Parts: sequence; structure tokens; C-alpha cells
Amino acid sequence: MIQVPLRALMAMIPAFVLTILLFLGGNALLRVYTDSTAYPAYMETLDLSEGSVGSTPTADTPLAKTVADMESMDTFTIIGSVAWDRPLPLDGQRYYEVEIKTDQGYTTFLARINKDASERLETGGRRLPIGRWLPLEAEDPDGVLDRSYNLDIKDHYADMEGDFGKILTKSQFHARHPGFTFLEAFNSFLLLALWFAFLRLYKKKGWF
Repeated sequence: MIQVPLRALMAMIPAFVLTILLFLGGNALLRVYTDSTAYPAYMETLDLSEGSVGSTPTADTPLAKTVADMESMDTFTIIGSVAWDRPLPLDGQRYYEVEIKTDQGYTTFLARINKDASERLETGGRRLPIGRWLPLEAEDPDGVLDRSYNLDIKDHYADMEGDFGKILTKSQFHARHPGFTFLEAFNSFLLLALWFAFLRLYKKKGWF
């Protein structure tokens, strides 16, 4: 059994306390900066305006009734049904199977959807957010698409989420800020440095 000298254990106590206090102080100062400056600047980089991809359809948003319509339109809205209970994870993103009724029958494809901008219709189905038809370039190492037998189209999807899918809360943004990562790394180094300093002090004084 490895025996740790008492001096080493006692040196850890003040080192740990000081490191925690310095971390809390540094984190508080960083939080003031991220909340008041960095986070608002980040939100301004996102396109969340009316008529943007992922937003609620406006009166002049064209209604796509077929895949050909979606291919020919820059942006559109559709009316269809969504398999909310069967999300498909691809490349860290969540896709949903969407089914639309056409003159030729039913067509099912994938979509990323801003749920807050979708609307259930009294006549049945759901009006989905403004979308854009894009190539599906997500990696699929687990073969999710191969197991999705309901899908008629597997090489394109409708992006109906846009920058709404990038919105972070202030706490999430703060935790992902490079300054927070640096603060965590610095405090790990500081803990070791303080522990070593107290260890030398205790040994010099003959304590413990």
C-alpha cells in the first residue's frame, strides 16, 4: 500500500481552497464579460429575422407541394406530418422524417426542424417552418439511413432549422467560451503550483 506523507495531504488543503476561490473570482469576472459583451455579439451573428430559414412562414412564403417544388424554390414552407417520436441522429444533429402528400402519392424525406415555428393545422397535418432544400452530407457510420426504410429520399434534406438550431443559452455559451477553457486549465496548473509551494513551506518549517 502506498503511504502518502501527512505533509503532502495538509499542503493540499490550502492549495485547494485558494484555487477554488481564485477560480470562482475569475469565473465571475469572465461571466460579466460573456453575458454583457461576447454573448450579445454572438447572437448578432445569427440570422433569426422574419423570413429566415427556420422562422415562422409569412404570408408570402411559397408553399411547396412536391420535391420538385422544393428543388426549384430558394425557400419554402410545406404542409405534412412529422415523426417526432423517431428522430434520426446524424453527425450530432437531429433529423426527422417528414411525409407530404402529392398527386403521385406520399413522399418521405428528412428535415431539421425548429419546432417552435411549426404549427398544427385544424384541417390536419402541420405547417412547418421556412426551409431550404440541401444535399445531405452528414456522415452515417452507424447506418442510420440504411435502416430507415420509410425514407424515399436519402441524399437531400430540408433545413427548416437554420440558425435557430445554433442558439445557446447564456450558461451554455459561457461554458463553451475559450476563456472558460483557459480558466479551467490554468487552475489545474495553479493547484499543483500552490500544492508544491505549501509542501516546500511545511518542509522548511518542519510542520507535519
